[in-house]
Amino acid sequence: MRSMNRTRWMVWSVVALFALMLSAWVSTGAGQPKEAPLKTLMKQKLADSQAVLEGIAVEDFDKIAKRSDSLLALSQQAEWMVFDDAAYRGQSEAFRRAVQQMAREAKAKNVDGAAMGYVQMTLACVSCHKVIREKMLHKRL
Repeated sequence: MRSMNRTRWMVWSVVALFALMLSAWVSTGAGQPKEAPLKTLMKQKLADSQAVLEGIAVEDFDKIAKRSDSLLALSQQAEWMVFDDAAYRGQSEAFRRAVQQMAREAKAKNVDGAAMGYVQMTLACVSCHKVIREKMLHKRL
């Protein structure tokens, strides 16, 4: 009887210890998948783009310039290069030119020029995402 109680106690101790370890592991996020670097980069691109639009709306040229610089830096990161071909490089260059225009116009305190750069950047994004979707579709087939 005593041996059976000791065995139960040991089993419950091991179960409790395992539950405690599992709880600590889950609470630290160790079991959670990490967000893909490209997804993180695209979320930052969206946040910077929204901040640029806000800057244009209220004529905050410092915000436009700062976030334009951030967008340009994002486009230089390795994760940005989803494909290594002429079409994708062309899309990236169109994006960079538009972002550089926004930065230049912000420094010149030209809200209309910054707005035009924003429109061109948005068109570059839409065009590039369309190209990527088409490439991914063909890759799956």
